[in-house]
Amino acid sequence: MKCTKGIKACLFIGHFIGCFILLCVLNFVLSIWPYYLQYIVHRATVTDFSIDNFNLYVIGYTLFLVVITYFAPIIKKEDHILWSLFGVTLAILFVFSTAFLGFEYHDYITNGKNYSKELKKFSFFMANIFIGFNVFLTFCIAVVQSVSYSLSKMKKV
Repeated sequence: MKCTKGIKACLFIGHFIGCFILLCVLNFVLSIWPYYLQYIVHRATVTDFSIDNFNLYVIGYTLFLVVITYFAPIIKKEDHILWSLFGVTLAILFVFSTAFLGFEYHDYITNGKNYSKELKKFSFFMANIFIGFNVFLTFCIAVVQSVSYSLSKMKKV
């Protein structure tokens, strides 16, 4: 049986949607994995379970691991100024986020007595930028991987 262009397009779209959904679900599960453990600990010790700024940075770092393991070989291999600037952007974002994570850790140790509300709000804002940037890049990775997988499957048809 010979496949027409319409059938091939439907197969491509089906492969793409299936792969994309699977990758998004796996990235979501990976990014909130530390909270499964934290929830279990809080249930066992009967304490309050809340996501504060420190936990937001943990989510951001978990997503950053996904992003950096995908983009590091590309940045290293490609010899273009835009890839170099992207690598520098990732490094700067990592440094700022690490500084604010240190701030959040110190704030936790001192029971929040040493820092102003404005600094805490900015830390919350920075954590959301870190997570948003990593979610966007993870979404882009899922799209690229889904397209490449779907195209490889279409070559076999």
